[in-house]
Amino acid sequence: MTAAAFLVAAALGGVTRWQVSYLNRDGMPFGTLLINVAAAFVAGLLVDVSATVAVIVTTGFLGSLSTFSTVAAELVDLHREHGTVRAVIYAAVTCVLGVSAAALGLAIAD
Repeated sequence: MTAAAFLVAAALGGVTRWQVSYLNRDGMPFGTLLINVAAAFVAGLLVDVSATVAVIVTTGFLGSLSTFSTVAAELVDLHREHGTVRAVIYAAVTCVLGVSAAALGLAIAD
């Protein structure tokens, strides 16, 4: 049952990320930023859940929802198409907002 739930959660996360990528506009991956920040927040909220829920939701759904490889590819694209400054700003904003969202989720969970 856990394996099936994991597969469904992972599929839903991937499809959700793909759909939200349509928010990427004007050379900025806003959809990816939104997904990554939201996933970090939810991961913070779920820090004390059972191991089964953690595997299904955190690793399955959130893991496929927010992928580092997507951020890395988009950073390369930003650098190529808009220069280093925009890529560095996007990387910094992604890190700061992601860590802040996870910290907020942890604070709420406590």
